[in-house]
Amino acid sequence: MFYALLNQKHERLNMIEVRKDGKHLNVIQILSIINDELFKLITEKWKDISKLERDEVYSEYKDVVTKICMENDGKKGDNLSNLALYLVSYGNLFELINRNQLSKEDEHFFKCIVRDSMTIGEQVAMFWLAVFNYDIRLILEKNQVLNTFFDERMMPFAVKFLSKECFFSEQVTEKWEEYERKQNPA
Repeated sequence: MFYALLNQKHERLNMIEVRKDGKHLNVIQILSIINDELFKLITEKWKDISKLERDEVYSEYKDVVTKICMENDGKKGDNLSNLALYLVSYGNLFELINRNQLSKEDEHFFKCIVRDSMTIGEQVAMFWLAVFNYDIRLILEKNQVLNTFFDERMMPFAVKFLSKECFFSEQVTEKWEEYERKQNPA
């Protein structure tokens, strides 16, 4: 069942595309745009994270998605709600692992397979969506999903909106704790 769900997830991923400027953008191209836009926002527009609120994060995400989906003629193209639904489907894989009475070793092994099946783009999109999408946030927190990306310049954003339980990487956890110590010296 695990591998059937993993294959189904992969097939769903490959079905996500939009039409932009007379061309088709596949999911990798879409995720790349989303990733670039989030990085630009964090490093340029959201330099003072203390003033940033969830509703602005959500609004910027909607703006990016709308920009990706708009055709040249002004008509709205395919919307990317399928992307969020697809990302929530990771919850099914992790739930299957969590429900079975596996040894810690086996649980770790299967969760690593799921994490390793994710592209960096999927992880960054989940990182952004988790700020305002409870289902995705819960998946990240319960399963320490994020493991293949992280730029230190994202740390203030991550600390404000997520929990360190979202990250599998020991390196990120250490940087997180270091950042918190600098922000709240004893």
